[in-house]
Amino acid sequence: MKSACKTIMWGLFLSTFHINVGEFQILPAFVGWLMIARAVEEIMKEYSLHAYKKAHLYASLVAIETILSFVLNLLVRSNEYIQVLTLIYMIFNLLFIYYFMEGSLEYLRIHGKHSEAEHYKRIQLYFIIFCVMIDIIGGISLVTGSGEWNSVAGGMGIILVLSLMITIKNIKNIEVDQQVIEGEEA
Repeated sequence: MKSACKTIMWGLFLSTFHINVGEFQILPAFVGWLMIARAVEEIMKEYSLHAYKKAHLYASLVAIETILSFVLNLLVRSNEYIQVLTLIYMIFNLLFIYYFMEGSLEYLRIHGKHSEAEHYKRIQLYFIIFCVMIDIIGGISLVTGSGEWNSVAGGMGIILVLSLMITIKNIKNIEVDQQVIEGEEA
């Protein structure tokens, strides 16, 4: 779990912050999302929780969306396709965050960490509200073509990703009783 969470944090970082040479991205967003999908798959092998399965599905869909965006941006350079894919990205990203956090809450509850689960349940709600706000502002930006709204949504998105990375780090550092893990598998 700890190694997979570390990979998810790196994936979030790489999917958010890009290294460009001219207009070409050295590490496109899909690299980060492929890392995230693979890490969630590792967690699913250890903990077969429904929420992690859904998180894996949405991380995989975001990876596919970001691959399509990358390829279309190279080939077509048409804003119409990118705008539709951006809306799809926003929805899948929201669902990934919800289900990953839900899986993490289940993980904490299974291991008797009920107070921690309650704490992170509130944080999950804040993430969802913040993500919906970003999606609304991003939608306004797409409809109006406003660079200002796009900058606001982008800044909020960076804050969301950094907050999510810190939350995942904190959850992975919560000590769980290994006997409970063995007891669940029996």
